[in-house]
Amino acid sequence: MNLIHLKLDKEQLEPHAALSYVRGTKYESGYETRLSNIMRRKEDSALIIDDLPCTIKDAILLVKNLAVRVRFIWIDSMCSSQDSVMSWGLNAESMHLILGNACFTICAADGDSGTG
Repeated sequence: MNLIHLKLDKEQLEPHAALSYVRGTKYESGYETRLSNIMRRKEDSALIIDDLPCTIKDAILLVKNLAVRVRFIWIDSMCSSQDSVMSWGLNAESMHLILGNACFTICAADGDSGTG
């Protein structure tokens, strides 16, 4: 339960899932990654699942409990610093690799991040 650097080289790309969801206008602030907490989130066990919105928690638990070899999940609000123009730019340029090479994408078709 921590952030890791995703190797975007297709030869070294780790099997991962992705989450597509709507944050909504009333999502709980404070769970997203920012410049002020990104280094702390890279430490082992830095993320506490009970502190996350329901949709994100459900997606993490789904990936964790599936009987497939997927250890990682891409969640934009957590994997990209939300207050860094540089982070957003780098991730936007790589989004086709991140989403295109995901083993599967979980799509939250209804509600927002707090709905589950």
